[in-house]
Amino acid sequence: MKYLILLLLIANFGCQTASHKNQDNVQIALVNPYFNRRDETALEKKYREEIRLTIQSHLKEIRNCYVDSLKINPELEGKVLVEFTIDDKGTAQEAKVIEAKSSIHNDQLNNCITDAFKTWKFPATSEGKKMTTSYPLILKKHSTKK
Repeated sequence: MKYLILLLLIANFGCQTASHKNQDNVQIALVNPYFNRRDETALEKKYREEIRLTIQSHLKEIRNCYVDSLKINPELEGKVLVEFTIDDKGTAQEAKVIEAKSSIHNDQLNNCITDAFKTWKFPATSEGKKMTTSYPLILKKHSTKK
């Protein structure tokens, strides 16, 4: 039995999506990241799509974190909300899972995902400002028979 893993990155606004499927029957769909809407600046609007593209380019790492966690807990499914701050050099700092807004509470998975976020190069912010955003990851597996 193979697993079809559906990794959805969803947001509360915007509908630009990308969907990918690879030889392992893994489907990944993306939409725009969260920003604090009442405090959203022009800078955050400008970088929203670039952040999505950065995360999209690293989906294999997120999928690997999830697949590794499924080996220990095959019933693992749900939402992981990652909050991270991007500095003026494009480095993700202070990446953490917001447990209160996540339905998956698995330290191995959460640590793997946040450790991955901290290694990625995001678009640099300007004027020495930091920008905090959240990105929800919906992790779901589907059993398929050969």
